[in-house]
Amino acid sequence: MPADPIPASTVILVKETSNGLQTYLLEKSKNLEFAGGAYVFPGGTIQKQDRNPEWFSHISGVPFPDWQKNFVDCSEIDLLGFYISALRELFEEAGILLCQSPPPESLKKLRKSLLKGKPFLALIKEHHLKLSSERLIYLSHWITPEVFKTRFSARFFITEISPEQTPSPDRGELLTGIWISPQKALEQYKKNQISLMFPTMTTLQELSHFKTVKEILGWGRKFPKTPRQPWVDEKGEIHLE
Repeated sequence: MPADPIPASTVILVKETSNGLQTYLLEKSKNLEFAGGAYVFPGGTIQKQDRNPEWFSHISGVPFPDWQKNFVDCSEIDLLGFYISALRELFEEAGILLCQSPPPESLKKLRKSLLKGKPFLALIKEHHLKLSSERLIYLSHWITPEVFKTRFSARFFITEISPEQTPSPDRGELLTGIWISPQKALEQYKKNQISLMFPTMTTLQELSHFKTVKEILGWGRKFPKTPRQPWVDEKGEIHLE
């Protein structure tokens, strides 16, 4: 019997530079059992604390009008969990906090407390912050093929990084962080210089068609939200269609 997919969230950070469009990838430690050594977008599984109804008072834009069109079969608590997880994981793994009027001088201290185990909700309440879910553009829903031992039901979001914040890896499970163009990342992948998971590779291929953040965000808003369910053939190769 296939394993049940674990709910998760992933965030694609993008920015425009003099060298073109770039996205932020994190290198996972090779010691990790799942996707060890791969370059990934920030993200992770939904935790119980992400679904705390108290979050509704500390996040803007959730639930949003017509959300059920994009999140079929999800409750408001499910929706909350995906967004809080995305915002929390982005802060944990990349050090980027999407909130209204974030205090830059305290972000490093806040992140250190979070990584040491202090509940995210407690930190947000303590510093009187409000998370900005509207800065996350919901892109896609990936479901891991049934043949895999560990499976995920992951929602991918896109956001443009604010100029006042700089991402950095947590130096624990994530060793390095790089800004890279989708095209260059794919070139390195083809040359076996970096490892990419199938959803990451496919998303990079799609991002490579755009030249500006505005184009990407517009595309993300219109992208079909039907689940993307890759399958594995007899040779072990993964296909999307």
